[in-house]
Amino acid sequence: MSRTDKEVEVAVKRLRHFVFYASDVQDLFDNWAKTFGYDYWQWGSFSELLGALGTIGAFLFGFWLRSREIDEKRRRHADAFITHFIYVRHPFNDEWKLYIEAHNSGTHAVTEVTVFERGKAGPDMIGVMGERDGLRMKFAPRFEGRLTIDLDGPPDDKKLFIEFTDIAGRTWRRSVDSGTYISRRRYNWTYWGTWFGTEPNKAKIRKRAGMQAFQPASRDDLDRIAALNKKEAEDDAKVGEPE
Repeated sequence: MSRTDKEVEVAVKRLRHFVFYASDVQDLFDNWAKTFGYDYWQWGSFSELLGALGTIGAFLFGFWLRSREIDEKRRRHADAFITHFIYVRHPFNDEWKLYIEAHNSGTHAVTEVTVFERGKAGPDMIGVMGERDGLRMKFAPRFEGRLTIDLDGPPDDKKLFIEFTDIAGRTWRRSVDSGTYISRRRYNWTYWGTWFGTEPNKAKIRKRAGMQAFQPASRDDLDRIAALNKKEAEDDAKVGEPE
């Protein structure tokens, strides 16, 4: 048997397999149609199939464009808050530092700018940025801030991120390593260890790890903050007084 004859024989076998499986598929759809009271499955023409697929594709593409547009509008205030992160390792004592530069290029203030690392019972706060505004910290429009954080080891497994709140009250989390936003599901999965990123029972998780579920400010903390605010107000008043 020549090579051409062998190729023809292989092609015929493949065609038989295709026809066999195609008939099985046809029987499957015919039986499915009969369960709904029809005699057989009506496939329609190839052009009708292409038209249906095109309609579905156009709908999905339009839905994707609309979702992207909504995300961009929702993120415009967060995107105006620009952050830069640099890891520095000391060449002699193997100590690590994290240098952060932040700039609010938007027209609205950004508040509660906080740096976290992954802890054993949820994220642990390791730094706060901004200027004091009562009991919270904020980045006013055009405000720039810098922060240096001493790390207790290499940053490989710390999963550092910065968290802040925009003018609409939305909380955003941005990865220090990649600079991308962390979704709520990814945040719950990575930092709280919940299955499929479901909402965690934070009090239960912290209690299981032997930590306080909530850490409200003590009276001493409030008195100290009030004293600092009073001193700043007095210093500002002295600056405005004539000599």
